[in-house]
Amino acid sequence: MIKVVHLSDDRGLGGVNRAVDALLARLDTSFAHSRQHVAPACELPPALDAQVVVIHFTVSWRKIAWLYGLRARNPNAHLILVEHSYTPAFETLHVANRRRFRTMLRLAYGLMDRVVSVSKRQGDWIVEAASLPIDRLVVINPVTDLNALLALPLPLRRPGPLRLCGYGRYCPQKGFDTLIDAMRLVKPSVATLRLVGLGPDERALREQAAGMMHVTVEGPVAGPVMLFGDVDAVAIPSRFEAFGLAGLEARAAGCPIIVTAVDGLIGQAMPIPQLTVPPNDPVALATAITWLALQDISALGAMARKSVRRAEARTINGWDMLLQEMGGVEQLLDAA
Repeated sequence: MIKVVHLSDDRGLGGVNRAVDALLARLDTSFAHSRQHVAPACELPPALDAQVVVIHFTVSWRKIAWLYGLRARNPNAHLILVEHSYTPAFETLHVANRRRFRTMLRLAYGLMDRVVSVSKRQGDWIVEAASLPIDRLVVINPVTDLNALLALPLPLRRPGPLRLCGYGRYCPQKGFDTLIDAMRLVKPSVATLRLVGLGPDERALREQAAGMMHVTVEGPVAGPVMLFGDVDAVAIPSRFEAFGLAGLEARAAGCPIIVTAVDGLIGQAMPIPQLTVPPNDPVALATAITWLALQDISALGAMARKSVRRAEARTINGWDMLLQEMGGVEQLLDAA
């Protein structure tokens, strides 16, 4: 049996860990999967009893030596790195020295047998930014457990304002401050906004929304299914986003989505130009919300749900094929 170890350096319940949990429960049972938490900043890389090692953490200059040690201590294992974080928009917004950043990417990716990109747009950028041979890149979208979301009834537009929702981590990346600014331009009779999540910007967002009777900023809910019963549509105003699980989950729940034209969200956007807006543009976002409030929400929801019907099967098939390819090392070792 092919042994696969998944390494992460974050024990939190973020989107990456939710996606990994959903993935491992559905992969081909001919692979024996295990998860291991590592701390590259303060411990040596482990020697692993595995044919394939999948790395799920964000690389950095401080982790390069650790990755070289991982390669040295596991010379017969195939290494796969899943790039959950870096994107073209991230580079534009947060990288001061592009040459240094891209050198780091080339060093990290060069140690890997395969690099998995979570969206096509990110993958195209990885090939260019890191000079990665295209045959070492695999594009596989992440998934979470969508079954309960797919079973929800489609949103039925009720009399009154559009019930808009945004959910995720309260941090600058997610652009919820822009969404609140957009809602200042939207009449309460047109739409209401419910923000759900947690993170360091929660207090600032609450202060920003103070006095806006049609905007609420709340803590987290138990899961997406608990959220969508009172939601007509979802806004995802991120400044950068490798993929954006919120978009996948909202579409599975039958909710039309408004997204910014960045990174992996471009591949999730509905084929309706009015629902894709530039980042950091509250006027464009307010225009999209106002337009959506006048549409047939059920019809758009059906379109959104149809777009994810095969998402889980495509992801599982992509990982099974990749692991079967990489797991061929077991046959080589047995023959040696």
